[in-house]
Amino acid sequence: MNRFHGALRRARHELRDDRRGLQAIDQGLDQGAEAESNCTAINEEDGLLRDSLVLLEVERTILDERWPTEEALEKVLEERRRLARLVGGEAASLEIACLERAFERVVTSLASRSHGKKLPDNGKGDTRH
Repeated sequence: MNRFHGALRRARHELRDDRRGLQAIDQGLDQGAEAESNCTAINEEDGLLRDSLVLLEVERTILDERWPTEEALEKVLEERRRLARLVGGEAASLEIACLERAFERVVTSLASRSHGKKLPDNGKGDTRH
């Protein structure tokens, strides 16, 4: 659960930084449709990563099923895709695409964090010379 919340926090910080970057670029410039679209997409992703129902689904999957975070995210995404297919419509498809991007940010954050970790030293040190 701690891995999930840490990755979620890092993904939301990344979104905040992306939003600030877009705002800095747009200051003094005529804001085009692409910049506005990017800002809207960032806000939607951030909203989904703050959505208590989405987060609760992931947390319950992690705790109840004892699944790793990556698998819990994939399961929740699959359930949401299935519901979107049942509901149909462009809005449901757009929300799933946004949720996919948001979850991808969290998974990327998990991967970057795990690659940066070193194994703990067992106290014996390196005996190779």
